[in-house]
Amino acid sequence: MIARIWRGAVAQGNGDAYAQYMHDTGVAGYAGIEGNRGIWMLRRDVDGKTEFVMLTLWDSMDVVKAFAGDRPEQAIYYPEDEHNLIEGDDVVSHFEVVTHLATRQAIDPETRADGRRCRAQRNVQIRLFGSKHGSVVVGRGVMRRRRA
Repeated sequence: MIARIWRGAVAQGNGDAYAQYMHDTGVAGYAGIEGNRGIWMLRRDVDGKTEFVMLTLWDSMDVVKAFAGDRPEQAIYYPEDEHNLIEGDDVVSHFEVVTHLATRQAIDPETRADGRRCRAQRNVQIRLFGSKHGSVVVGRGVMRRRRA
């Protein structure tokens, strides 16, 4: 499995509109491609801008090439990107996925294996490696779900 990662940013006041635009274009486009295994749109507000990271999972590099063309490292841009983006990586990163684990707790952290409800707390950190930005923490915190 291959992970494809792209990063871009818009003015902070345009974050919600751009997230919706990406949902309607990029996310919808990725979801319709056979061999796509998942799509994550990450965002954070920092220094007056909203940064986005698009993380997609694909069956193989051949599937990525079917989506992105003969130069899969080249970023795919959509018509309104040139009007919205104040930063954008022209080159995307591809990684071989070594471990991919979807646990029962990842789906519903309050449900134990025996089906009983429980109080759950997980430390969550999402870190990207190997980009021109070095090691970038794109999300950190404690995830808690309240009992129903």
